[in-house]
Amino acid sequence: MGLDTIDNGFFIFKNYRIPKSNLLNRFSQINELGEFVSGIKNDDKRFALQLGALSGGRVYIIAGS
Repeated sequence: MGLDTIDNGFFIFKNYRIPKSNLLNRFSQINELGEFVSGIKNDDKRFALQLGALSGGRVYIIAGS
C-alpha cells in the first residue's frame, strides 16, 4: 500500500552537462577538477543517508492514507 502510487524511475543523460548550481549536493560535491568528493568517506553510510530521506517520505505517505 502506498508504494504503488510512487513513480520510481531514472534518467540517463548522454553527453549532457548539468550546471553545478543545479546539483543536489547535500552529502557530496563535484570539485573544480570535476572529481567527486564527500565528507562521508564510507560509501555504505552515504548511500544509507540518501535512502533514509526517501524511506521517511514513503512512511509518511502510507501513514496518511
